[in-house]
Amino acid sequence: MKTFWGILCGRSKIAATFVGGVESSQITRWSYDRQRHGQPLAVQFTCPEQMRRLRSRWRVLAAAIHSCATRDEGLFFDDVTIHLGDAVAPDEPDNVLAFSRWPGSRARLIPNPYLLQAPPRLPAPRPWDEKGDSLYFRGASTGASDYSENARVALCSVARTIPRSDCKLSKLRQIDRRFAARLAADALVARPDHVARMNDHRFLADVDGNASSWDRYRLVGMFGGVPIRFETAWEECWHDALVEGHNWIRADRDTLPHVIARLRGDEEEARRIARNASLLAATRLTPAAMEAFLGRVLTSATPASGSI
Repeated sequence: MKTFWGILCGRSKIAATFVGGVESSQITRWSYDRQRHGQPLAVQFTCPEQMRRLRSRWRVLAAAIHSCATRDEGLFFDDVTIHLGDAVAPDEPDNVLAFSRWPGSRARLIPNPYLLQAPPRLPAPRPWDEKGDSLYFRGASTGASDYSENARVALCSVARTIPRSDCKLSKLRQIDRRFAARLAADALVARPDHVARMNDHRFLADVDGNASSWDRYRLVGMFGGVPIRFETAWEECWHDALVEGHNWIRADRDTLPHVIARLRGDEEEARRIARNASLLAATRLTPAAMEAFLGRVLTSATPASGSI
C-alpha cells in the first residue's frame, strides 16, 4: 500500500492511497475526518492508472466534499464505497454509492459530476412566443451498440417523420464503421451545435446514452423548454422529483409523433410543463442543492467491506 499526501484538487488537497488491483475498476473508497493528520479527505484507488483515468470525476466529487465541509464543521464519513463509472447494474450491493443505476439496483445514488458543477454561462431563456414550435436534440451516439436498439438513433429516426423537428447525432462515439455508415445513409448526423441552440426550441428531447443524460434536464429547464424524456430508464438521485405530466412528458418511438402533436395543440399544457421543469432546475438541481444532498448521503452511508 502506498499513500501520497497532497494530491491537488482545485484549491484543496486529498490523500490518495493505492491498494493494488485492476486499473479498469470503477470502485473507490472515501473518508473524511478533520482529525486525520495531513489532509482530512482521503481517497483509496487501486493504482495510479485508475486515479488518472477517473481524474475528471473524482476531482469534481472531492471539490464538492470540501465545499460541504465549509458549511458543515461536523462532516465525517469513513470508508465509503463510490462507483465512479457511468452507472451500476442491479447486482451492485446496497453499500455502493453511484451516479446512476438500472431499475432494481440496490445501490444508493449521489449527484453526477455535471450537476455538482455550475452550469456554463448561458443566455437567458427566450420568451415562449419567440421559441420555435419545434422538437430539438443533439447528442452523441452512445447507448445500445445495436442500431435498432439505440434510443438516440430511434429518436432521430422518428423525428424525421414529425414536422418542424431537428434531431441529430452530432458526436459519433463507441460505434463501428458500419454503424456510422448507416447513420450517414439515414441522414441522422449533423455538426455539433452550441448548447444555446436549445433556447430556440419549445420541445427538447432527453435521451439516455450509456446511462443517464447527465445535466441535460437541467439545461432544458434553464432554457424554459418542455422535457420530452424519450425511452429513458436509468435512475438518478433527483428523479423522485419527476412527475409525469407535471414537469416532464414520456415518449417512445411509437408515441412521439402523437405526444408532439398533442402539445402543439394544447399550448397551455406545454407552457405549464415548461414552467414546472424550470422551477425544478432552479431549486433541486443547483450545485448548492446537489452538494447538500451529497453530504447527507455520505454521512449516512454504510462503510465498505472487502477489497476493491
